[in-house]
Amino acid sequence: MRLRSAFRSVARASQRFFGDEGAITLTRIGSAPTPTQAVVYSEQVEWRRGNRNERTEVRTREVHLAPGVDPVGVGSTFTVGAYNYTVVRLGDAKASTAIVLYGERHGGVSNSRSDGWS
Repeated sequence: MRLRSAFRSVARASQRFFGDEGAITLTRIGSAPTPTQAVVYSEQVEWRRGNRNERTEVRTREVHLAPGVDPVGVGSTFTVGAYNYTVVRLGDAKASTAIVLYGERHGGVSNSRSDGWS
């Protein structure tokens, strides 16, 4: 492993476990977009099977909102950088009173037969 790729993998692991503090744009159902302070964790990627041989790429991101932020409902959206996520699940942070959002965005669809996946 090259030194540069070793640093890159350590940085990814650090962001996955500790997150990055910053502002996200949160849009509650029926409300205007609002900048909100949050801790953003790295995306987790999985492939979900659809009809027949199709598989869909789903990227899930965990976001911890700052304490004191108004509640958010499932179906709300948040934006991190250029990507929009739909809130699919809510949770509570174990170490604090923060609200935890789990958002998903869907990527491309692949056909198992054409790309070698079984």
